[in-house]
Amino acid sequence: MDFLERNKLDWIEIEGKIFPSGLPERCEWTDINEIVNVLKTIGSIRNSNHMFFPRGGGLDLEDANISVEENCVEIDTGGLIDILKPSKLIFHSFKAEHEWNYFRLETLELKPSGVYEGNEYSDEELCELSPGNYVSRGYWDEGEYNQEKLPSTARVVTRHFRGSFVIFQKTSTYNHNSRTYDGRHNKMTDDEFRKYIQDVISHLKGKDWNG
Repeated sequence: MDFLERNKLDWIEIEGKIFPSGLPERCEWTDINEIVNVLKTIGSIRNSNHMFFPRGGGLDLEDANISVEENCVEIDTGGLIDILKPSKLIFHSFKAEHEWNYFRLETLELKPSGVYEGNEYSDEELCELSPGNYVSRGYWDEGEYNQEKLPSTARVVTRHFRGSFVIFQKTSTYNHNSRTYDGRHNKMTDDEFRKYIQDVISHLKGKDWNG
């Protein structure tokens, strides 16, 4: 079976694990443990999904866990760790093919660590020496801190102060369009982005696909 066909079946399998009784048009989770469990399920099949970041770009979601930071989760995108404070995780489905069904992860404000001054972006990249102990990303590149080799617990993390993420099937039409890497979903509310996707489906498939 080629990857395109396998990926379609993987996405359907993931949806089935989350919704064994059938797909709702919309579903929302606000409990942090439920959010983590759903994210874990989304990432349970390798190369099945693609997650788009608030200010552009994207990577595959592979795992999620509760963070040491209060009310935060950390998302593993192939060894790269993103820390955020979730507000809600929302699932949207349509009457078109499964490739258009997506998850939207909205976040609450997370204060900067204080490591940097005057950060104009909505996130910060840091070197975490031990859980919750952050220093400049530059120390990771140098391989040492205070003239000592970095501990085995050290890793690079990105903390997101705000913004929304969306997760689509990896081989979806949305993911294949490189222009969607501009973070457009983060410039729209949840309702506005759903309507945007509905309009795209209607344009490509005809209005009957949306009922």
